[in-house]
Amino acid sequence: MIGHRFYEEFTSKRKRVSAGNVFALCIPTAEPRDVASYMRRNPGGVGALFDEPDSAVCYTGCSWEWLRTKCVRVSERRAREIHPRLFAYLEPGR
Repeated sequence: MIGHRFYEEFTSKRKRVSAGNVFALCIPTAEPRDVASYMRRNPGGVGALFDEPDSAVCYTGCSWEWLRTKCVRVSERRAREIHPRLFAYLEPGR
């Protein structure tokens, strides 16, 4: 999916205990340079609303620190397996 990177959320990254959710980081593609710069400093995307597997989602901000400590980048295929509700939000007509 163009314009997103997917990160699996873990309750314990060291023990590899998945939270059952995925964060879809929005990547600016053809934005003006000032918007792209803002998005790099203040990342945002679509993430879990509740702390339960396959949670409802909404657009939210995050921090690079949170992504580094709580998440691992995964493929779109793996993200679809873990968090189907995320893709129902990202692809409403499908």
